[in-house]
Amino acid sequence: MARAKKDPPIKLRTYDPGKPEDVMAFNDDKCDHFTGLAFKRCRKGVEYGAVMRAIKFTVTIDDGPPIQRNFAYPCFKCESVLGIGCALRRFPQTKEQLATTAFVREMVAEAVAEKDNEYGTMPCPICKKGNLRYAPTVIACTEPGCFNWNA
Repeated sequence: MARAKKDPPIKLRTYDPGKPEDVMAFNDDKCDHFTGLAFKRCRKGVEYGAVMRAIKFTVTIDDGPPIQRNFAYPCFKCESVLGIGCALRRFPQTKEQLATTAFVREMVAEAVAEKDNEYGTMPCPICKKGNLRYAPTVIACTEPGCFNWNA
C-alpha cells in the first residue's frame, strides 16, 4: 500500500543511549524478536528481506528536514502504519498487559497441575464468554480480540 505524497511524514526522534527512558522508548518501538538489520533473520527465524517492503515514504528526525526512505520493515511500530506486517511481530507489552498475561498464565498453571495435562481448555477469566485453549507455547481465547499469548 503506497502512501500518498500529501501524507505527513512519519516523525521520529533520536534516542540517547545514556538516558534510561530513551533506551526504554527505543526498545518499545521495535519487535521483541528484532536482532538488528546487520543480521539476516530475527529471533523467530523470519528473514528481514522477506518482510521488508519497497515503499517510498518520508520521515523527519527530531526537527530536521524530511528524509525520503525507500524501504520499510514491520519490525518497527513507527513503520507499521504503512500497512506492512509480519505474522510473528510482537511489540513489548504495557504493565497492564503484562499483569493480565501473568494472571492468565498462573490460572493455566493451576489447571495444568490439577488435570496433570499441559494441553486443554478452560473458561476464559478475561472475557468470561470464550474458552482458553492452552499448550506449552500458546494460550489463546476462542473469542476474537480477547487474549492471545505465544512463548
